[in-house]
Amino acid sequence: MNENKPNLLKTRVKVTQSILKLIFIVGILTLILAILFIITLSFTSKDNFNISKLENGWYLTYNLSKVSFLSFSVPYRIIQPVDNSLINAKLAFLIYLLSRILIYLSASLYGIKQIINILTSTINDYSPFNKSNIKSLKKLAFLIIGFSIIADLLLDIICCLFVTRIFLIDLSNISIYGIFIGFLILIISDIFEYGVYLQNENDTLL
Repeated sequence: MNENKPNLLKTRVKVTQSILKLIFIVGILTLILAILFIITLSFTSKDNFNISKLENGWYLTYNLSKVSFLSFSVPYRIIQPVDNSLINAKLAFLIYLLSRILIYLSASLYGIKQIINILTSTINDYSPFNKSNIKSLKKLAFLIIGFSIIADLLLDIICCLFVTRIFLIDLSNISIYGIFIGFLILIISDIFEYGVYLQNENDTLL
């Protein structure tokens, strides 16, 4: 192997680590600002909020001014297609936005933190096959599996409880693809664990 390869690899890992650390910090600030923004919106008039039905979901809007607005679509698998009169537009907007930010952004930040831990461990250790990386990989795998099962389902339940008040769980909110990716990462963590075992055996023999 080229002697410069390990140094080149570590350089790339350090650059990636720095980028992810920056993304993590920006993500934390975004989370804080988003929560403050939602708290501010809760004090605005309900007349600024609108909800309308589309073919595949709800269209929620908040009028920032006469010429600008904030909007997003919510699929019926999250908020059931009940009659418009049964839904408070302001409550639906705030509950959905807050829940989605807390669930999705928090999970993303936790995942990024695990990747940063893996990169840091790789930089500080002469080999990526170590117990710290195995632990971080397993956490990342369980996060992805848990997120794939719970994230949209939890969002659905929250909207059922606070928006429509009609309890109906849609199992299509479970991501089979995400669960598959999570199990693949678990397999990779097992490979790393076996690598640590072989490395320890080799060090013992030497």
